[in-house]
Amino acid sequence: MNKDRVVGSINDVVGSAKRKIGNLTGDTGLKVEGADQQAKGKVQNTWGKVKDAARDTQASVKESHQIKLDAERENRRVAAAKDRILLWFTSELSRGTTLIRDRANAVVPQSSPAAGSYS
Repeated sequence: MNKDRVVGSINDVVGSAKRKIGNLTGDTGLKVEGADQQAKGKVQNTWGKVKDAARDTQASVKESHQIKLDAERENRRVAAAKDRILLWFTSELSRGTTLIRDRANAVVPQSSPAAGSYS
């Protein structure tokens, strides 16, 4: 609630009171003055509501923008983590392929007949 809403509400209440007192006493001047002050208070209160809504909208837009920035930052972080995992996996796969190839190319010694065997 801002100053315009507070002052507007006060003017609305005071104007309403003046108008009612003018009605009760038959004082047309007080009645008109009260109606005028009450109308001024309603307009001022409405203007305060507009200002509050604009402020709230601005805050909401800033918050939405920050959420978007946070999401983009998180997406970049996840993408970087995926890249690191893929690089590690590729490295491990390459190393595993090399081990398999080395084992396949290893010379397996021929078994010699055991001593004392019969031919």
